[in-house]
Amino acid sequence: MGERGIDADTAELTGSGVGVRASTAGAGRQDSAGRDRTRPLLFGSWLIATLAFLLFLGIGTVPAVLGRDAGEWVGVLDTWRGLGRDLPRVGHATLLRAVFYGAGVFVVLGTIVGLWLAMTATSPDHDATAVDQPLE
Repeated sequence: MGERGIDADTAELTGSGVGVRASTAGAGRQDSAGRDRTRPLLFGSWLIATLAFLLFLGIGTVPAVLGRDAGEWVGVLDTWRGLGRDLPRVGHATLLRAVFYGAGVFVVLGTIVGLWLAMTATSPDHDATAVDQPLE
């Protein structure tokens, strides 16, 4: 493999005759300042998406495919309540019901956290201050 050298203002990676030099001077300062400006916008977008998701869960409807309501539009919460009522009657029905509804809460909270992570994710080449130059 080739040599690797890192300087405070430039990073250089060479290997197999191919190299890229990128300037990173001041990238951290500008990136954090830009992030501070977009943080309220990100939070507002996340809040709107979360409220829309919760509103869909509360009053949204989906088409029923199976069961007595096949072909009709049924509320999302009604669907989950129906599934909870139709759980098998086993020795620990209360425990099974708690696990079922706990999994539902876990899915809802995971979706809300996933929305936040998706909205705040950045790609590695998002750095607008880096200038790629071929090595000489």
